[in-house]
Amino acid sequence: MTTSSLACSVKGSDTGTMPEAEICALFQEAFRDSRATAVTIDVSEGGYRAAAIATAPDGSVLAELMVASMDRKLSRSTWDQLARDMLAQVSQK
Repeated sequence: MTTSSLACSVKGSDTGTMPEAEICALFQEAFRDSRATAVTIDVSEGGYRAAAIATAPDGSVLAELMVASMDRKLSRSTWDQLARDMLAQVSQK
């Protein structure tokens, strides 16, 4: 099953160098042809860490990853890498 719409939720007020809408758009594009229907992203205070979970239509977890930056806030390239790594996990299931 593939989907063209991915529900995206970002928790946390500091998303690093990218606004929430851009992060969701990046994940929605990356997951466009996957079977994931939702991604939930929890950003730590300060924007240095984020955990993301991608789920299937039945609510089962397809991918779960965490990313952290020790010296700077999360950048566009970090968000992009997180989306690609999660998609790789989803594709393996």
